[in-house]
Amino acid sequence: MKKEEAEIELFPEEEKLEVYDIFHKMGLKGDILNSCVDTITSNKETWLNFLIGSELGLEEPENPALGAFLTFISFLLGALIPLSPYFLNLGLLSLIISSILSFCMLGIVGAVKTKITGERKIKGSIEMLIIGAIAFVCSYGIGLWLEQFITTF
Repeated sequence: MKKEEAEIELFPEEEKLEVYDIFHKMGLKGDILNSCVDTITSNKETWLNFLIGSELGLEEPENPALGAFLTFISFLLGALIPLSPYFLNLGLLSLIISSILSFCMLGIVGAVKTKITGERKIKGSIEMLIIGAIAFVCSYGIGLWLEQFITTF
């Protein structure tokens, strides 16, 4: 939203052309098309909301509490997937299975996020896998360090 707002400020003619293109694709022509574009772009807040909804497909949630609840459930379920092997108490195998599940889920999330970002699916997956690998190595290193630190007490 901030990016789109900055684009309206910095490149108003290009952003106005985007509104024109959206309405033109809807089948509007001539004076009606120009009138719609002028009406939308005459108010920056209306202009921004129009581009966010039409171009990016984003909109304000109707019920923020429901959004918060669904986010909580998503995080809970997302955390249960990589933790599930530890419920079986398989020792080192639990770590290996959990790692594989985590990286598979990261790849899937990376591919799904491309629906919003517009990137290629493979690029999104690789980005998420790299970020996950960095987090994995850092977490494991911190865990080893804390284990050494805690056992000295």
